[in-house]
This record gives sequence, C-alpha cells and structure tokens, in this order.
Amino acid sequence: RIISSSTWKINNLAIFFLNLMIFGWTAGLIILGIVFTFGKRLQALTWGLIWIFQPLTAVFFPVTVLPPALQWLAYALPPTYTFEAARAALTSTVVNWQYAAIGFAENLVYFFLALWFFYFMWRRSKNSGQFARNEAWGRRIYVSTCSSAELGSVVLEYGGEEITKLNNTWIQ
Repeated sequence: RIISSSTWKINNLAIFFLNLMIFGWTAGLIILGIVFTFGKRLQALTWGLIWIFQPLTAVFFPVTVLPPALQWLAYALPPTYTFEAARAALTSTVVNWQYAAIGFAENLVYFFLALWFFYFMWRRSKNSGQFARNEAWGRRIYVSTCSSAELGSVVLEYGGEEITKLNNTWIQ
C-alpha cells in the first residue's frame, strides 16, 4: 500500500503539535507556580519568560547559527528538536524519529519536574497565605473591626488596597 505525501505531512504535524503542546503545559505549570507563590506582581515577568525561549529553540533559524554554548542550551529544550525536525520535514516526507523521540523524552522529564515544582509552589503559597491574597481567585472583601473611636467607619481591603468608608464617603 502506498501512503500519500499528505498523510506523512499530517503525521509530522501531529508529532510536532504533541511535542509543542506538552512543552506549553510544562511552561504553563511553571509560570502558574510562580504566580501562585509571588502573586500578580511577578506576572508580567513570568509571561515574558516565554519570549526568552524563542531564540533558543530554533523557531526562526537553525540551531547551527547559535554560538556553541547556546547550542548546548538550545538542545536542552524540547522545542528545539521539534523545530529542527519541522525544518527538515519541509524538504522530505520522512519523520525524523530520532529528534521526535529525544524531544518527547525531554518533554516527559520536564513535565514531571514542572508538576513537582507546581505542587511545591502551590503548597508554599498556601502556607504563606499568598494563595488567599491572589486576586486571581475572585474579588474578596475583608472587613476589619472598628474601634469605638472610629464608630461609623468601615475599613475594607479590596485587591490589596485599603479602602475606608467614613460617614458614607469612600476614602482610598
């Protein structure tokens, strides 16, 4: 039975997609663990981490263009094998099983490390109270008790900011 060229291209795409999807889950778990532990103040930095990976994973150019030290670092990241195999698949219908296997193996190792990291950071954020302070879990309003001298005033904490209501006027 002869398999058409389009079938091979779909198989290649499925393998590439699976490897990139697992790496995306891994990066997401790491980023979520950081956000849970340190709150939203580091959220912009964590999302910027994804952009650091692009030059190192051969998204735009072959790994051979990088200096030798960065090539070593690039091959430590699973998407590098995916993009190198995808680049090779442009000229051939053969699946580069060696690169697919290496990328998949690295993905599994990093995914289980990311699961452990996420669990560690989640427990740390729960123990420190940061988990409850994160705004990502809904907007909670905390009402503090008022002393007799402050009768008629209510102090609210909303999203980390303290807001006081004195004589029906909200003061921030």
